[in-house]
Amino acid sequence: MSNKCAAWVGVTMIAVGLLASTPSEARAKRPRVNCREEIWPKDPKIHELVREDMRDGKPRSGLKPPAKTTHVLPEYPKEAVKQGLVGRLVVMGRIDSRTGQPTDLTVDGGPEMLAAAALKAARKWRYRPLEIDGVKYDLELHAEITFTLE
Repeated sequence: MSNKCAAWVGVTMIAVGLLASTPSEARAKRPRVNCREEIWPKDPKIHELVREDMRDGKPRSGLKPPAKTTHVLPEYPKEAVKQGLVGRLVVMGRIDSRTGQPTDLTVDGGPEMLAAAALKAARKWRYRPLEIDGVKYDLELHAEITFTLE
């Protein structure tokens, strides 16, 4: 091996060694947002009817299950990332059967800055409401939103 090659291999190995020994705290943490939600009919009788109809995984002909039509993931606020804010929030509210829009939204838990971001996104969500034999029903919304830095 020539001296030039030996020098290049040595520099490469030192650089690789430096990268491998960098502590994880020194690396920039990437913000992650995870959202998991549940929707169900407000009326307990309707809720039970839907559960019965969906039990075999195949709804009866007059049942159109609810579905999310528009999802917007909350944006992690840059200031929250700088401050290292993380948290799990619960967004609750009602889905209007006429418009498919979430209404009466509230947030439980988490820092105010993250709660504002969660509400901003949740207001943009849209749903196809539950429909049984042509009648649309309001739904309850329960969404868990987790903000983490990895």
